[in-house]
Amino acid sequence: MSRILLAWELGAGFGHLGPFLTLATDLLKRGHELHIAAREVAGAVAAVGDLPITVHQAPLCLNTYGGLQDPPLNYAEILMRYGYLEPVMLHGLLSA
Repeated sequence: MSRILLAWELGAGFGHLGPFLTLATDLLKRGHELHIAAREVAGAVAAVGDLPITVHQAPLCLNTYGGLQDPPLNYAEILMRYGYLEPVMLHGLLSA
């Protein structure tokens, strides 16, 4: 069967992970190998529980960027706060 990576790199809460787990259960029943790349690995491991899913650390930008409007106006501005504003950082995140 297939090896599938579910990515969850933005957001600190676990609300994004719930829909993944519903999908993951169906995919596991079909014999697929599942991996999750998560920003918060401890919470992801706890949410996965006994399911045979491998959890990986998602690439993470630890820089903070000044001069951005708060709150962000749109999704593009949210991405800027996570390293997409700086080409070298974005290249590193994509490479990781």
